[in-house]
Amino acid sequence: MIWKIAICDDEKIYNDKIYQLCQNRLYKEGIDGDIVQFQSGKEFLASDIKFHMLFLDVEMEDMDGFDVGKQLIKEGCKTSIIYITSHDEWVQRAFEVKAYRYIYKTQMDMIPEVMMDVIHDLSENIGLVIKVREADNHRMVLYLSEIYAMESIGDETVIILENGNVLTRETVKDLVSRLNENFIVCSRGKAINLEYVKRIDRGCILLQNETQYRISRRKEKEVRERFDDFIKKHLRYQ
Repeated sequence: MIWKIAICDDEKIYNDKIYQLCQNRLYKEGIDGDIVQFQSGKEFLASDIKFHMLFLDVEMEDMDGFDVGKQLIKEGCKTSIIYITSHDEWVQRAFEVKAYRYIYKTQMDMIPEVMMDVIHDLSENIGLVIKVREADNHRMVLYLSEIYAMESIGDETVIILENGNVLTRETVKDLVSRLNENFIVCSRGKAINLEYVKRIDRGCILLQNETQYRISRRKEKEVRERFDDFIKKHLRYQ
């Protein structure tokens, strides 16, 4: 898995320092990471990349960090936000946007440890260790947040991920039994991740990647009820 890390700070000296601190620690730990730097809140929000974490300056000229955080919440984004600033008075406001952590610019050396804390916490989201259907039949770790859906094709199951697909000999039913309540079988040999449902309409599910699945008649009531429960549970992200 490649960890997606964003840095948003309009002061280049701090932006570059955060980048270097994160890059050095990733290299030391042997962790794959993709770090993207942004110079403004508007530039960050215009990106279509889904980041695992965001190091976000509070005080920026075009759009302050709290406005960026509120927009992310409005969009249902679950990026872990680490606010960075020079002033005590901003601490309370960080809780308004459910910030993961708050770091003073005098404590920049804490950044690598906070980055590792986020990675550790998100790593607990591991959902599957599967045997991938390839020549060497190797094992692969998948994270719940990577999986959009899965469907049977012959004797194999295609697991549809955020970035590509993988094949396994395990059945959809067996895979779903090892996942959390976000996953549900919607029709014979097909299951979806409720986290990525964009719309349910007229017996069809539309996912955020624009993939569409039919819901079987016997499953329609259960799917709708589970989706309603999911929305209610996650209202704080809306």
